[in-house]
Amino acid sequence: IENLLNANVNVFVMLWVLGSSVLLLKIVFGYVYISQLKSNIKNLASQNLDSALNKIQNKMGITQSIIIKMSPMVDFPMVMGSLKPVILIPLSLATKLSTQQLELVLAHELAHIQRQDYFWNGVQSVVESIYFFHPALWWLSAQIRKERENACDDIAMQFAESPIYMAKTLVQVQEYAKN
Repeated sequence: IENLLNANVNVFVMLWVLGSSVLLLKIVFGYVYISQLKSNIKNLASQNLDSALNKIQNKMGITQSIIIKMSPMVDFPMVMGSLKPVILIPLSLATKLSTQQLELVLAHELAHIQRQDYFWNGVQSVVESIYFFHPALWWLSAQIRKERENACDDIAMQFAESPIYMAKTLVQVQEYAKN
């Protein structure tokens, strides 16, 4: 095996460079797409949603300026950006959820901002690109992403009237994202 590796080290290095380059380009193109999406969407959020955002933001102690937008171009709620974060909510999801449920979604997304998950997700994606060949890293990365979501759900739980209500809201959001 050692002789095989030594004889083909150039091939393995080229494969690694190719694989890492493809994954890093995917990150770059994703960032460009998100930047365009962020700047091209008009602010369709209602006054009630803005006031709910401010209320939850104050309770969480987040002083950063955050914009909330609704868009038909996204499939699930998300946060974009670390320095100037924007919360995007699917327009049709906003019509299907009650005000209290939308507040829970906002609390979840604000938890991502509070925890700086957008930044850490970027770091995680770069590490995945460099060590793409290691299956344990992909498993670990998937676990980290799940735990990141669970941590935000735990923070948002503080704003729910009950754990069951929070669970029902999360199920509705997931069902919407799958359709």
